[in-house]
Amino acid sequence: MNRIIILILSVFCTAALSGACREEPHYPLPVNPPVEDPDGTDPDPDADPDPVPADDGILKILSIGNSFSDDALGQYLWELGDAAGVDMVIGIMYIGGSSLSQHLANTGTDAASYDYRKIVDGKYTSTPDQRLSMAIADEDWDYISFQEQSGLSGIYDSYASSLPHLVEWAKENATNPGVQIILHQTWAFPQSSGYSGFANYGNDQMTMFEAIVDAVDRAAELVDIDIIVPVGTAIQNGRTSYLGDTFNRDDRHLEKTYGRYTASCTWFEKLTGKDVTVNTYHPSTVSEYDAEIAQHAAHAAVAAPDKVTELTEYTSPPAVEDNDEPLVNPVYVDIGDPETDEPGWNNIVSVDVKNLQLKDSQGNDTGIFLDITKPFRNVNRSGPETISVEGWDMPASAYGDSFYGHLETFQNKVSGPAEITVRSLYKGQKYVFTFFSARDFGNSGTAAASANHETEFTVTGAETDSGEHLRLDARNNTDKAVTSRAIAPDENGNIVIGITAGPGNTRKEKMFFLNAMRIEPAAL
Repeated sequence: MNRIIILILSVFCTAALSGACREEPHYPLPVNPPVEDPDGTDPDPDADPDPVPADDGILKILSIGNSFSDDALGQYLWELGDAAGVDMVIGIMYIGGSSLSQHLANTGTDAASYDYRKIVDGKYTSTPDQRLSMAIADEDWDYISFQEQSGLSGIYDSYASSLPHLVEWAKENATNPGVQIILHQTWAFPQSSGYSGFANYGNDQMTMFEAIVDAVDRAAELVDIDIIVPVGTAIQNGRTSYLGDTFNRDDRHLEKTYGRYTASCTWFEKLTGKDVTVNTYHPSTVSEYDAEIAQHAAHAAVAAPDKVTELTEYTSPPAVEDNDEPLVNPVYVDIGDPETDEPGWNNIVSVDVKNLQLKDSQGNDTGIFLDITKPFRNVNRSGPETISVEGWDMPASAYGDSFYGHLETFQNKVSGPAEITVRSLYKGQKYVFTFFSARDFGNSGTAAASANHETEFTVTGAETDSGEHLRLDARNNTDKAVTSRAIAPDENGNIVIGITAGPGNTRKEKMFFLNAMRIEPAAL
């Protein structure tokens, strides 16, 4: 009898301990949870739960953000992965200027407010009017990323009020139970920024950078973020190089070549754990030297994400040997954003670009470089719809946008004259420069629309050829360009172009424009 009692107690204890120690499996909640069974008539409501997705070897990232997400992930990250043998699927849920609080509101309303930008097999697609419920279920995402709107990126309270709920939503609705949450540490504005949100940091770049680092670190601790991608630190590292404060194309967004490449390098190394400084990919628009700067800026940021690392080996521009090849074909330069996809054109989309290697109209390297040595203010996209300039057939993507500057206050800022330096020119040759400036006002009856927008170009080379002034009214211009005489480069192989408002400019802000430029070899 005692043996029977002992046996019964043994079985009972074993069962009790097994039940107490066994961890029940946790599965993600679907976006729209099923209706509960109040009557208990469903014999097994979880008889066939969603299985954990099998690892297909593809790294899948969904970023829920804005244009800063597109800057960082949308152009070069897939290519970096491809060069390292890492296949990626990249999704970006985009609303321009959106904040964490706006995304949180959209988890409740499931508003069809997003552009869904996706990169698969290197192909970029964009689908408008999409919902968060669609995007989060579209792939078994390994990572889901959030970021704060740029002006709020260094304000901790803006994270604290929304991020915990967003992270909870992401983990409940992701189809991959092992999904990791990323916080994208974005960058401080250029010191010259006139964007209103810069005032949150006293209009000081380092104050903004330090505030972003602090706010992101604290927010990550608040909600137990898995990964911080320190793009802001990488950009600040890059600014210690000879490139300086040129990593932006306007008051906020990244410059589209080495600026965006730096951000993508940071994402690549942080996600893969692979040293980006040995990655073989860089875009053709970024020189080998500038690619090294971007890679080392990113590598240092991943190693030390909360402080600026001085890139002491890159404080001087690369040495350029004298160009011993005369220019044979013309060089065309599209100034403004968006870029032209016409072959034979060089694109400038950053208002203070440096070290741009120019190609001729046949796509050949010329050995000539271009720097914007005094920046323009920003991009203007109100160019003419059509033009007819004698002797110059331009694509619409070249004449339809421009850079502009102004000598008087506009949007609480004065930009001053702009300057372009064309360097490493063959000294045994003279060059002819042609400029096209246009700002379309249509039938607007404003004072600005009726004002003269005379833009003045001063082309300076060798001492004997210095100081030619060319003037052109940009207002509603569709058929005029100005051309210099033949100019010899100075003793260093440089020709400098100053751009400013001409004496006939009657616009209150003294605004000036440049849409396109042509460089031709002078007849011998």
